[in-house]
Amino acid sequence: MPQILSALNYFNHILIPYILTFEHVGLAFSVTVCVVALLECFPVIGYLMPGMVMLYGAAAFALRQDLVPSYIIFMAIGSFLADIMSYYMGKRGDVMMMKHVEKRKEVVEKIHGFLRKYGAAGIIIGKNIGVIRPMISLIVGTSDMSLRKFLMTSWIASVIWPFQYLISVYYIKKYGGPIGVFVQRFWIVLLVIVLAYCVIIWLKKRMLHKK
Repeated sequence: MPQILSALNYFNHILIPYILTFEHVGLAFSVTVCVVALLECFPVIGYLMPGMVMLYGAAAFALRQDLVPSYIIFMAIGSFLADIMSYYMGKRGDVMMMKHVEKRKEVVEKIHGFLRKYGAAGIIIGKNIGVIRPMISLIVGTSDMSLRKFLMTSWIASVIWPFQYLISVYYIKKYGGPIGVFVQRFWIVLLVIVLAYCVIIWLKKRMLHKK
């Protein structure tokens, strides 16, 4: 109970005043980053959406608009929430998720290898590897790792994760020449990529339906 009260006190006195200072753009940006990060780290869904592209684009926007703190905080929150939900689905033995685990045996073996080799640090490493990220918390939920240890490690991993995108975009913009211009105009590029992705999925469904 003291830890819960302490967390609520921190939220009321620090996070809420911080959120209230946002302009509309900042609020929309923060919510978007949080949702994209959550979906990118969620089992199954994380493999179906162009989350990495969107998060790289958001990192470019954050660097241009001085929204880096918002980017880090809300990306970490989205990631952490996805990890908690995934962990409990693994712990509960969710039927749908366990079927997904059985279909991805190679990925599951890699995750078990990470956990055997690096222990809790494997969660931090796996968070930065696209093929492992959506599954690692689900697999950890099926192991004997304690909830307290998982939560602590998952939060550290979630806070570190945004820097992968921020640092990459910063150096691309600084030293990339034409690539830097490309990144600066990411909203147009991002929109085209998302629309193209949706069209491809729609066409695939149409073709399968005709067969």
